[in-house]
Amino acid sequence: MRTRKTQTTRAKTTPPVATHSPQSPAPVPPATPPVETKIRVRDEAGAFAENKDIARKLRVERVLTALQNGGAVEFDFAGVTGATQSFVHALVADVLRRHGERAMDNLFYKNCAPVVKEVIATVYEYVQESAEP
Repeated sequence: MRTRKTQTTRAKTTPPVATHSPQSPAPVPPATPPVETKIRVRDEAGAFAENKDIARKLRVERVLTALQNGGAVEFDFAGVTGATQSFVHALVADVLRRHGERAMDNLFYKNCAPVVKEVIATVYEYVQESAEP
């Protein structure tokens, strides 16, 4: 089973630093980092995240868009006391199936209550088991 740990930061490749030399008249701007999308789950779904329609809307409008643009998504569960399996499934299962490793490497969960961690782990296990031949 592979799940993402609750974390607040992650290591990233450092973008190139702007350089200036006598041969170049102007500094070269650094590369643009990937788009970072932060979703405060309590603000979107309340203290008990259970509405599948809200989860679907977040997935379609924000999560998939961020991944398709090469970015990462951080779900902040601060203030969320619980979440249903159907909410988390609607939020990330399709993303995990479509984008596989890239999704696993770019979805992050922060400030999760123990019960929310269990629900997320259950959804990840289910997606992995359903993907196996």
